[in-house]
This record gives sequence, structure tokens and C-alpha cells, in this order.
Amino acid sequence: MSMYAELLTMSYRQARSESGRTPKIANLLADVISSRQRLDEIPVTSGGASDDLAANIDYDLALLALCNARGILVDLARFERPLAERARLEHELAAHGIDLDELDPIG
Repeated sequence: MSMYAELLTMSYRQARSESGRTPKIANLLADVISSRQRLDEIPVTSGGASDDLAANIDYDLALLALCNARGILVDLARFERPLAERARLEHELAAHGIDLDELDPIG
């Protein structure tokens, strides 16, 4: 498993263990859109690898939470290729009526 997939898995498990209630879809969607915007705002030349990693983890955690709430199967091992898995999950959400490109004013 890649280092990214391992970090995401640890963060995902921690987030799930700390979550005491089931959030509303609207709140999960807001989290996905805001974390996606933060991800888009990181300049390529920022040199802040930790900021970039944190933004990617935040977005993927929000995406996973929304997918779980919508009944979309997730497999953390597929984040071995994070961009491909992110695209797959975004496509699955679109198939379930949640098109992030339409909802994200920046995206």
C-alpha cells in the first residue's frame, strides 16, 4: 500500500471512530465542496508539501464520508492511485445525482 493510502486509511479510521452521529447529506456535501476549493487553491509552486498533503487528505476524507452516506462502496486500498480513485468516486456521485463540478463554483 502506498504511503498516501496508508495515511488516508489511518485518518479515515480516526475520523470514523471520533464521529458520534450521522451527519446530514447537506453538511457532508458542504464539506466536500469547501475541501475541494481548498485543494484547488494550493499553488503548484507553493513548496508546502505538508499543506498539499493535508488538503488532499481532507478532500478525500470528505469525499469518502459523502460516498458512504449515499451508499457508494469505497475501498481505501484503491487510493493506491489517488487521482484515479477520486475520479471514480466523483463519477459515482454524479451517477447518484451529485455532480460536484456543477455544485462547485470554482470547479
